[in-house]
Amino acid sequence: MNLVRDQGLKAKTFMGADPQDPSWSADKAVDGNTDQNFVYNSCAITDLDRNRNTTIWWTVWLQRQFNIAYLEIYFRSDSKL
Repeated sequence: MNLVRDQGLKAKTFMGADPQDPSWSADKAVDGNTDQNFVYNSCAITDLDRNRNTTIWWTVWLQRQFNIAYLEIYFRSDSKL
């Protein structure tokens, strides 16, 4: 079961660095969109130039307890030129 798509889960998300673009924020991780191309604003992307010496992390707070059998993470499949 997809907690976002099937149950309408609204989670709190955080990234360890600012996004490269405001539309590429951590909430993309739980929006249900699995498209891996950044042009569709479906990816959380940190600003590597401004955060070169920062540890990059991402977290999701589900706000209640769940038994989770597996977790799928979709990484970006393209590269921005």
